[in-house]
Order: sequence, then structure tokens, then C-alpha cells
Amino acid sequence: MKKASIFLISALMAVMSGCQTDTVQETMTENDPHKIFAVIEEDAATKTSLNRNNMILWSEEDQIIVFSNSRSGSMYQVDPESVGSSSATFFCVENKSKGVTIGADIAFYPYGSGMYCTALGEDRYEISDYDFPSVQIYVADSFCEEAYPMAAVSEVGSEDFSFRNISGVLKLMLTGSEAVKSITLQGNADEILSGKGVVTVGSGNFEPVVTFGTSVGNVVTLDCSSAPVSLNKETPTAFLIALPPVTFETGFNVVVEGVSGGKMTLKTSNKAVISRSSILRMPQVEFAPVGGVMIEEVSKTFEEVIVRVRVCDAVQYCGGCLPADKFSLSTVLRNANWKIAPRITDNFEYEGPVTGFPNVEPVPVSSGQTYVLWVAPYKEGQTLLKQADIVYKEFTVPEISAGGEIDVICTGTEIDIKSVKATISAEGSSMIYSALLTAEEAESYPTEADCVKYLIDKTIPSKDDVVEVCRDGLSPATSVKLIAMAVDPSGKYGDLLVENLTTSVPEFNEEIQIKLSVEYEDKTAYIHVDGNSADVVYYYFVGKTSSTSWTRHLGGTRESAEEYMVLNRNGYVLENTDEVPLVDGCIVYEDLEMGAEHVAVVLAVDREGVYSRAYIKYFTPKLALGNFVYKSGETKALWMASKPLITFGTCYGDSEFYTVNWSVEPAEGMTAYTVCTHPNAFADCSTPEEIVTMVYNLGVKVVPGKMENLFYGTEENYVYVIWCDADGNFYETYSELVPS
Repeated sequence: MKKASIFLISALMAVMSGCQTDTVQETMTENDPHKIFAVIEEDAATKTSLNRNNMILWSEEDQIIVFSNSRSGSMYQVDPESVGSSSATFFCVENKSKGVTIGADIAFYPYGSGMYCTALGEDRYEISDYDFPSVQIYVADSFCEEAYPMAAVSEVGSEDFSFRNISGVLKLMLTGSEAVKSITLQGNADEILSGKGVVTVGSGNFEPVVTFGTSVGNVVTLDCSSAPVSLNKETPTAFLIALPPVTFETGFNVVVEGVSGGKMTLKTSNKAVISRSSILRMPQVEFAPVGGVMIEEVSKTFEEVIVRVRVCDAVQYCGGCLPADKFSLSTVLRNANWKIAPRITDNFEYEGPVTGFPNVEPVPVSSGQTYVLWVAPYKEGQTLLKQADIVYKEFTVPEISAGGEIDVICTGTEIDIKSVKATISAEGSSMIYSALLTAEEAESYPTEADCVKYLIDKTIPSKDDVVEVCRDGLSPATSVKLIAMAVDPSGKYGDLLVENLTTSVPEFNEEIQIKLSVEYEDKTAYIHVDGNSADVVYYYFVGKTSSTSWTRHLGGTRESAEEYMVLNRNGYVLENTDEVPLVDGCIVYEDLEMGAEHVAVVLAVDREGVYSRAYIKYFTPKLALGNFVYKSGETKALWMASKPLITFGTCYGDSEFYTVNWSVEPAEGMTAYTVCTHPNAFADCSTPEEIVTMVYNLGVKVVPGKMENLFYGTEENYVYVIWCDADGNFYETYSELVPS
């Protein structure tokens, strides 16, 4: 127990494989022709380094994880006095050793909080949840910390660990005159190069083995964008990319991108092997980028960022600007390749607002926000792009700040039952931020600082001295909060304007009286509107009481309909205007259904905007059948003598629909109605009279010689005809099956 306590609390000696059993060997690839491509991403800072003899050295703040005979690991940090050496002392800073024992002490670099160790038997151990990074940050003469893992296995209680390298390194030697922004590596056969993996280690001479899971990638990028690496034409610069052991069966390609967007690809088709604890060196090459996209900042203020864009060696391109939080390489690529984004073929140079690229109408920017300008260039014969082809750059609009002396004043308001409009002004301002918030919304921004942040982050400022702020779709007696501030030409905002406003409530004139009555003609209802005031405008609704427009939208009662009609003018509520006038004082409703209950609701509003109460009329039209004529019994002869002639035109169909064409020739003096439908339409009808009423509701009035059409029928449909004589007597239904 004493040894375990010393190990956990005191120190750990770590001897790097570079100076012990592992030797970092360096080999060279064969020379091959090359071309160009690249993408840029971000990652964490690096720690470890290489010396001139390829010996791995510990760096400041390096951390390892130690599984002290435990499935869970503890964090150890390098002693500052050991920095720069191949052997080091580590101190425990977070002890998490607990749980299942594994029969050995395992150490792993770099530290990962979610990592755990499992014993496999026969002195083999599995370290899970290590993530081989797809993006590595450039370090001069070294590699990215997270990309070059090492592991060590010792007996339980041991204080000495001999680490073994797990990864290998690809080394590029570049000369040239331009700075390098990124280097991207991809196997020609899309070999796995990054992602979540499991490392199997063992005691003795067992060499670590890497097994990848499902969350993997086939591209690794060395990112130099935070500090582009300037090349020298005489002295080569080394670029090291750490890789898990991998065999490129058909070679690989390396894309080098310069700061101007020009690219060059170093490509080999020969088999190449990245071995554990080795360096594969490519031949020295001069970086000579071709074409590319140049994106640079010309100037910027809190109001706008002016950029210059030049697209070279492309026959067409897509481009745009997005807020950084909405920018996605995959989405941009999809929109470009699917031709959602317009392709530009005639203007390859642009200078203007960043949010105006590539269009001429810029979108207003927000202070302190970051935007991404992107270009997707297409070369001759190129139809599809890869992510590496897309060039993009971020631009941040300077923030505005407090301390301005220009204030906003409210010069007037217009308020009704469902809207608020305020006119505000700030003479001499560069822009005005403003908003109208409901009481519920305003609760999320209780302080002045909260309101200022909301205006900057969530609203689009106006560059006019006078602004109208509107909020519609409100309810009566709704409180809203007006907030506004002005920004002066130096980018400073003045005092926040705050005013509380409330929508009005509807006023009713009880003296306006309306009487409603209904008359019918064929399938049309004439609802007479008799009011005691002539100087009003009527609003009305007519429909079946079973309709969702009545039950759901208008609420199904006079009171709910009144409230809805006061607040809404839409397809349900109509206004008596020149476009929809009353006809001889009547509302004309042409969609009657016989036997169904209907409702008419009418209210009036005078010139002062004062409403009457809503008046309601329920009515159920019934089809007057007269002396009904049956097709059997005593009236059979009369029915037969007046039976109409049904003539079918071309009828055809497919697996889903059947088109029916037919005409009806009624007997002389008869008025007929016809419909083509399935017999199921009459399932609720129990008498010939009810069937006649249903045909009347469903059908159309016959025009002799006119061909009727049904486009979505079936071969099981029938054509039904009813008719009545000059005395208004209806005859029992006649039908014929649609021909197949």
C-alpha cells in the first residue's frame, strides 16, 4: 500500500519511447506529379515537440492519464523542471482510480477525461475513447499534441513507465514565396485517418494496435490559418502530420493551400506505409499555387465590412455571405452542387459590403457579429465540388459601445385593438435600433443592458432619422414595450428609450340594430340585412354550422364569432365593400346544402370605428319536392315518359384514377341535375326522397348538350340524374353504371 500511495500522490517517471525501446525512423516517398485542393478548420493548441534527432520531448502543461490497476484513470501533469526532456516527472492532480481492477498500471498520452481501460487477458489491455483528430494545429518542427498518442504498461504499483509510440508521421518539406494556410491529406482509397478509436496495448514487446469504430474520417488537415507559415525559396520548411498506422495501397494526395486561396496537390499513386513510431518523408517541393480565390478585407466600421474578392481560373462560381452560426460547409456544398445557389459566369471580381456578395443589395449587418464569406469555384469541365474546393473567410463587425449623446424620441403613436405603431426619431444618428415587445417577451429582458443586447443581437437597425415601428396581430388590451436607441457616427449609442403602450379595446354601439331574414332560390340563399343606420360597413360570415370555419375559427357561438370578426378580415370574414358588395341589401350565398343547418353572422362598424353587436341567424334550407314522382307504382308511367337520356363520352383510367365524360338530355320541359359518384355516397339515405336531395346537393344543373367531367372517379361509379317539372315536382333518381 505504501508504494501505491507514493505512486498516486507523489510522482511518476515517464521515459519516452524516442529515447528507449522505440526509435523514430524516417523514410522517403517516391517522387510523383502533383496538383491542388484544401479545407481549413480549427483545433486546440499543441504541447509536445521533436528535437533535431527526431526524439520526442515533453512540453509545458503536458498531461497523461494513468489507470492504476483500475478501469478509471487519473490525471497527471508534467513537472515544469522536466519540460524539454525525453524523460519527465509527473504529479497526480486528479485521482479517479476506482472500480474494476485490470491487473496492471497503464499510462496514456494525451489525457482524456472520458477514457477508460479494459483488461483483455494475456497481458493485453484496451484503452477506449481516444479521438484521432481530423484537424491538427501546425507546430514548427513538430506535430499536434493530440495527434501523437503514446502508451505504457507496467506492473501494479510501479513508478516507472516506458512509453511506446502509437502513431507515425508524414513529413513534407516545402519551399516557396507564399505563406501556407493549410495542408490536407487524403488517401486515394479513402483510408481511415481520424475518429474515435480503441488502442490495444500489452506488456513486453507487444506493439500497440489501433482499431477504429464507426465515427471516423478519411481526411486530415494541418491548420496553419491562425499564423500562416511563410516559406523560403532557399531553405525548406518542415510540416509534420501525425497519423495512425495506415497503408495507402494506391497512394495518397496532399493539398497545400496558400493564404490567397491558390492550391497545389502533391500526389502519389504508389503504395505508401505510415508505420508506428516512424516518419515518412516526401520529396522537397516548391509550393507554386495555381489560381485560387482571393478574399481580403478593405475596411470595416460598426456599420459594415468592405471586402474585395477575386475568383481566378474558374469558368463559374457560387458565393455568398452568412452569419457564422448559420454557416456550414456541408450545406454550402449541397446548395452549390444541387444548383440551389445561383452560379455566376460573368463577374469574377467584387468589392463592396461583405453581406452584399455576390449580389448588389447587401443585407444589414449586426454589430459585433461574425460573418462568413464563401466562394465555390468551378473549373473547366468540373460539375461537382468537394468541401476542399470551397474557400471561405470570417469577418467580424466591430461592436458598438455606450457613451453616445444622441437620444431617440417618440413623436407619435397609432393604436387600435390589434396593432401598435410608434414613430420615433433621432436626428444626426447613423442608425436606430428599435423593437416592440409584448409583456411576456419583455420579461426575458428585465434590465436596460438586456434590452440593449436584444436590440443589437435580434433586430435590424434602420439608417433613417425617422422610423416607424409596428406590431400587428395583437389582442385587445395587450401591453407592449417600445425600446429604441440611436447610434452616432462614431459607433456609440445614447440612452435607451422605453415606453409602455397598450392596444385599445373594441367599442360597441348598442343603438345600431340589424335584422336578418333568408330567402332561397335554387342553391342560393339571399340573406336580407336590414339595419337602422345607413352610414356603416357590414362584416359577415355565412356557412354550415358543421364546418370547421364556424366551429373552430369563429368558435361556434354568437359571442365568440363577434370577437373573431372584430379582430379578423380573412377568407372567413368578409367586408361589404365595392369588391364584395351586398346585392339589393342581401348577402348572396351560393353554396347551399339542402337539409344542413347554416348560420349567418353580421355586424356593422361606423365611420368612427365603433362596432355594433353581432347578429346571428340560423337557417336550414329544404328541397321542396312537390308531388314526388316514383319510378314504380301508380306514377311509373309518368316517370318512364320523362326519363332523361344519358350519353357517355370517352371513359378511361389507370391503376389509380378513372376519368368519366358524360352528358344528359332531359325530357322537354324538365330541369335536371346530375352527378357521377360511388353508391357509398348515399349510405345514409333511407328513402328515394333523401337520395334525390343528396343528388341535388352533390350535382350540377344540367345544360343540354354540355359534356360533364369527373377526373378522379372509378369504374364502380354511377351517373345519377334527378329532374323536376314546371310545377316543381321532383322525380325519383335515375342512374347508369359508368362503362368500363
